Amino acid sequence: MDGLTPAVGIRRAVDGDVPKLVLLSSLGMREAGAEADVFHAHLPKPVKASQLYNLLLVLFGETAGPMEPYASEAEPRFDREMGRRLPLRIFLAEDNKINQKLALEVFRRLGYSAKIAGNGLEAIESLERQW
Repeated sequence: MDGLTPAVGIRRAVDGDVPKLVLLSSLGMREAGAEADVFHAHLPKPVKASQLYNLLLVLFGETAGPMEPYASEAEPRFDREMGRRLPLRIFLAEDNKINQKLALEVFRRLGYSAKIAGNGLEAIESLERQW
């Protein structure tokens, strides 16, 4: 399943109370078949922690600082208080188990927890039950 189908289904399922939807893709928005009005943002894979951090700041109203190049030998810096300052409910739809674990670890280091769906269909069904 592509990223656009579940995003459209999620928008229908929540009926007006649309969560922030971010497309993570190795392709660009056009190449992935995504329409700009469906997603709030797009990040290219592989996603760097600093990119995700800055995007969360932008999406939820804080100003992101200048993006620093990622140094693989340096320990990435995480704002562990971000989850307290900007409380969010995070719902991740990802079919790759390794990517799920990686995303959960990044969210944890930022002070968040997340609910996971193994694919887009599970995400839509879960949101239909919750909303």
